[in-house]
Amino acid sequence: ATRTPIAVTGTITSEGRLNVRTLPATDAPIILKLDPGAVVDVTARTLAGDWLRVRLEDGSRGWVAAEFLQLSAAA
Repeated sequence: ATRTPIAVTGTITSEGRLNVRTLPATDAPIILKLDPGAVVDVTARTLAGDWLRVRLEDGSRGWVAAEFLQLSAAA
């Protein structure tokens, strides 16, 4: 058997703009803020699953709180 990559995206579900941070912590510096409804590529998660690493449209990466993303996957 071989592994097939799965593309995972997340849609921002927060009521306000969601902070994208440099590290998976609420006290980490904010890179930018995403509007509700924005879609990002999810590339990793913390072991606890409470933070997700996302890739932004410009190719940069950051961390967001998992509770504010609705995930979807496509093979």
